Amino acid sequence: MLNLRFTCVLMLTILLYSCSDEEVNEVYSDIPAIELQSIEFIDASGIQDTIKVIISYTDGDGNLGIAPRETTAPFNQRNYFSNKTGDLFDFETESVDDLMTISDAQVIDTLPPFSGDYICYNWDTRPELYLNDGSQLQDTVYFQFNPYFYNYIVDFYVDDGSGFKIFDWRREIDCSQNYNGRFPKIGDRDEVQTITEGAFIVKKFYNTGTIEYNLVGSGFKPIFKGKSIKLRLQIIDRALNKSNRIETAELSF
Repeated sequence: MLNLRFTCVLMLTILLYSCSDEEVNEVYSDIPAIELQSIEFIDASGIQDTIKVIISYTDGDGNLGIAPRETTAPFNQRNYFSNKTGDLFDFETESVDDLMTISDAQVIDTLPPFSGDYICYNWDTRPELYLNDGSQLQDTVYFQFNPYFYNYIVDFYVDDGSGFKIFDWRREIDCSQNYNGRFPKIGDRDEVQTITEGAFIVKKFYNTGTIEYNLVGSGFKPIFKGKSIKLRLQIIDRALNKSNRIETAELSF
């Protein structure tokens, strides 16, 4: 009986390790791929409700995630431009006089007006730019949001009875609000780990894993009352490769 029990335990151990080896050695594309695992609305009675989304991912080279302090290119939040070339402003070689600002709108007719949504999307009235003496630049500077500042892209779609249409939080609610996110930097391929950072929980098993994202807000129910929403999701790796896009199931309010 003892030998039989030992044999069964040994066979089970070998089977488990064999499965793990297959998963570890499986070859995946270096372009990330994602699948939806679940979406859930957690009602906190109007305090801070949560939409919890869990996706699974594969990524062949494991170069996923952004560290919180990574705010320089290519993970900077805003792109500024040169009034000399029209290209991205070169902070190493160009001077502050070369920044494209509101005064340039008088001579560059392709710049948007300082009004409406353009103030949110293209004109920075308090740029986080500093002069050599350490003082903050006092000017209104033209910019474009950098699409690679975030690595977890969330598009909201709402159906008010006439079909699903995109819901832009910046335009509809507040310029500073959106639900794109930055999930944390993941370690080497040959690691198994769980990383919790802010609204994200990443569980990594070599070059596969899951990403849980908790979207927190007090406005989901009043904003979407009587309507249905769904999310469209995508992630971006450190080489700026974009994954496939996926859609969640619908949530009704």
